[in-house]
Amino acid sequence: MSSSPGLQRFFKDDSPTLPQAPRGISCPKGPETGEWEVFYDRVVTRVLRGTPSPGRHRLFDPEEAFDFWHALVSGSGEGVDRVRDGFRRLIEGRIPDNPADLLTVPLVPAPDVSVVRALAQEFPHFARAGVIEALEESLVLARAGDGNLFFPPILLLGDPGVGKTRFFRRMGEMFAVLSRFELDCAMASAGWILSGSSSTWAGSKAGAVFSLLATDRGGLGNPLIFLDELDKAREMRDSTPLQTLYTLLEPEGARQFRDEFFPIRLDASRILWMAAGNELSPIPAPIQSRFRIFVVPAPSPDEKRSLAIGIWRE
Repeated sequence: MSSSPGLQRFFKDDSPTLPQAPRGISCPKGPETGEWEVFYDRVVTRVLRGTPSPGRHRLFDPEEAFDFWHALVSGSGEGVDRVRDGFRRLIEGRIPDNPADLLTVPLVPAPDVSVVRALAQEFPHFARAGVIEALEESLVLARAGDGNLFFPPILLLGDPGVGKTRFFRRMGEMFAVLSRFELDCAMASAGWILSGSSSTWAGSKAGAVFSLLATDRGGLGNPLIFLDELDKAREMRDSTPLQTLYTLLEPEGARQFRDEFFPIRLDASRILWMAAGNELSPIPAPIQSRFRIFVVPAPSPDEKRSLAIGIWRE
């Protein structure tokens, strides 16, 4: 593979202490190529010694990522080949100017609190439920911290038709989070939708979490995931979305998340979670404990007019 301008910028370095990358360097196809050790030392050293640019989130530990690649190029089989090809595209497709930005994705910045107040104008009954105040508090904290959008997982309870799904979609638009995923938990019967399926299975692929963070073209470190009908998720099978949520909704567990198709540790701790349901009791207590829970009332006649105006404007 010829050396692209991005690769040339990435490997440019005046330090005599680092080995020069071979001409046209790319992820070596096998550990016997003679390029492997140079590639590993060169890339990992450069990535680890730098600081990622502001507003970026590191998905993988560089040493783990290239150990994983080394294992892939040493293996064989149809499943291994598909994982290797996918991971190779992931590494080579995003050669950054700043070496420390390798294996990172951008984060959506926290908007001004005025955006949340505008959301309250469209959804006044959500303001009465305390949802708007909670989001406003989270934005203030986020802007005072690293400046990137974050809020704890939110569970919206309410009767059908109060606008829970529409609220999520409008929030995503107003917060400028272009990377979003919606899962109808009443219809989902397998955890692979979120966590992927093993490469040894026919038709296997990465799950929604890995795809949103790492492989989608518009990949973000803090995408939005909406879990609709969470109270109707079924736990009677060996693999359900609920089992995956026990890990993903807990910050430390999310930092150690592993997709079944790409079984490498992935930091999914910046995902923005929102869920909706009609009743609280069917939701397992450990899942409940991972959410801030809000009961959304039915809109009053005046609030219905505000909702109608918003829908008409759309």
